[in-house]
Amino acid sequence: MAIDAERQLFNGAPGVVAPAIDALGLAPGERVLHIGCGLGYYTALMAHIVDPSGRVRAIEVDDTLAADSARNLSPYSWVEVQHGNGAGPLGEPFDAVLVNAGVTHPHDTWLDALVPGGRLVLPMTATLPQMKTIGKGLMLLLTKASDEAFDVRPLTLVAIYSAVGLRDETLNEALGRALMRPPFAPPSVPSRSSRPSRFSRSRSTRTISSRRGSSRRPRR
Repeated sequence: MAIDAERQLFNGAPGVVAPAIDALGLAPGERVLHIGCGLGYYTALMAHIVDPSGRVRAIEVDDTLAADSARNLSPYSWVEVQHGNGAGPLGEPFDAVLVNAGVTHPHDTWLDALVPGGRLVLPMTATLPQMKTIGKGLMLLLTKASDEAFDVRPLTLVAIYSAVGLRDETLNEALGRALMRPPFAPPSVPSRSSRPSRFSRSRSTRTISSRRGSSRRPRR
């Protein structure tokens, strides 16, 4: 469903967002942060899962959408909607975070807000000028193993609306180059005169442990 067709802004494909919510493993009583809540449809689904004993904080960068979302979610007393991009201090812990727009990296505020064992699902995407507002990349699940370590698991490939005010151009270029290499891009077919090369195909279900350095980005 289109929210703003001219901007290529849509509600989000259920086949993409529903598995992302499922990967968070939400339970009643948990605290959830939803960044990029749009009109609040998927926020409402998560609110039903955590029930009134939990809490959902939804953040939307578009002021009109934020107001519409607050109105749509007003029956849920355990849901709070805010206007913003989610990059600032959050001031409270969360069991799970869902980022519903393409970013180039997980922000420190999200990582720091997660409790031990907390989960973060986000689409890390690269954009090109001809792609306009849409980026392509990987949906990732990060699980907080300790204050300085996160387990990272790829969930699926994704094309999604790019986040506003949350992207880094240098990282965008690096992601673009990485996505042009196998296994994301098919290897080129060697000519008869060229010697075939070998490459190792990574397993999509592999869990990677990542230590936070100065940039606090997950390492492959």
